[in-house]
Amino acid sequence: MPPPAGPPSAVVQAVQMLEAGQPGRALPLLQRAHQRAPRDPGVCNALAAVLLALQQAEQAEFYAQRGLALAPGDPALLTNLGNILAARGNSDGALEALRRAAAIAPGAPQPRQGIGNILRLRGEHTAASREYERALASAPGDPALAAMYTSSLTSQGRAAEGADFARGWLSRASSPAVANALASAVTYHPGATPREVLEAAALHGRLIEASVAVLPPAQPDRSPDRRLRLGILSHELRRHAVVRYLEPLLAHLDPAGWDVVCYSTSPVEDATTERLRGMAPTWRGVAALGDAALAAKVRADRIDILVETSGITAGNRLGAVAMRPAPVQASFAGYANTTGLTRLDWRIVDGVTDPPGAERWSTERLARLDPTYFFYHPSPDPPSAGRPRVRARRGSPSERSPPAPRSTAMRSARGRASSRPCRRAGSSSRAPS
Repeated sequence: MPPPAGPPSAVVQAVQMLEAGQPGRALPLLQRAHQRAPRDPGVCNALAAVLLALQQAEQAEFYAQRGLALAPGDPALLTNLGNILAARGNSDGALEALRRAAAIAPGAPQPRQGIGNILRLRGEHTAASREYERALASAPGDPALAAMYTSSLTSQGRAAEGADFARGWLSRASSPAVANALASAVTYHPGATPREVLEAAALHGRLIEASVAVLPPAQPDRSPDRRLRLGILSHELRRHAVVRYLEPLLAHLDPAGWDVVCYSTSPVEDATTERLRGMAPTWRGVAALGDAALAAKVRADRIDILVETSGITAGNRLGAVAMRPAPVQASFAGYANTTGLTRLDWRIVDGVTDPPGAERWSTERLARLDPTYFFYHPSPDPPSAGRPRVRARRGSPSERSPPAPRSTAMRSARGRASSRPCRRAGSSSRAPS
């Protein structure tokens, strides 16, 4: 006899769907379970998690709070609530909930992971790495924790330590996320050779490509007079440095020759998002889609050329790209180095970022746009520099001479560190700005 249907089995099925990247399938299942058992805190907790994955944070908070009213002090519900509050921008409330959960369940890794994530977003990378270390003590095999710990070390300028940790972890297990963090750490490690950078990226590419199934070949439309369909897959269609290079492209592509579809993979939307949305003929908000669903949507849109802009940086959707949803795929702007994927056909570069001979350090073919591939446009709403904290005294260095070019370059590099690596392909030195 099959097991009776009911809330517990619904929760198990919903969690499996969530882990498979299918929160949309899990939601109606849990809604029916909640109708049958409205006072079940486990159903409330699962509903909150699924709604958060669907970018419905306000509704997610409602169910997390409802679950806590039914089961006060439940560490799983407190952890879920903390993650939801963080997504809603309430980091103080999130930390309070997560620290309560950690105190109630000191051996549980999830609250520590959540605390670490918030501290990283605040720029408190040393404190974040300590939280990840505590979580790893309870769950040393957790790939998400291992990846975040590696990234937190890299963010502290401890890229060599991060790379060593990731290599050690990968010697015992396999994870595209940890390989991604390793590739990033090696890219930022000033002592790494181009071969070491390529090897780390290639490992990342192999693990991603092995983890997904390639879609059947697309049937191209060979009509000679039709417009080409260009897909832009980006986590940066918001206030972000990469937009400075994407916006001129959107503004000046000839609509007679190109039909553009933007796929925004970030849950964050702002005034920049709205401005860009008005420039794109078709806009898809796909942050809640798993890789398979995203690849299927790109394929359904009959995209001829898919350009992704994130490389291996945070929020990338290379898992979807590895399914080859488009017949031609390229990487542009957000990451000036190889991704390690063989299913990315091209990287759009120039002779400075990738001089002749750099092909041997890239798994993608290089399309050089010289003299530069940067179509830079200044931000129409730059942040205020604020008032100076210290007034320069007469005769002080700041009054006697202008800032040194190196200082300007360092400030510029720090400003784009979240989206661009410091190493130029084929070189072991840091790139000038």
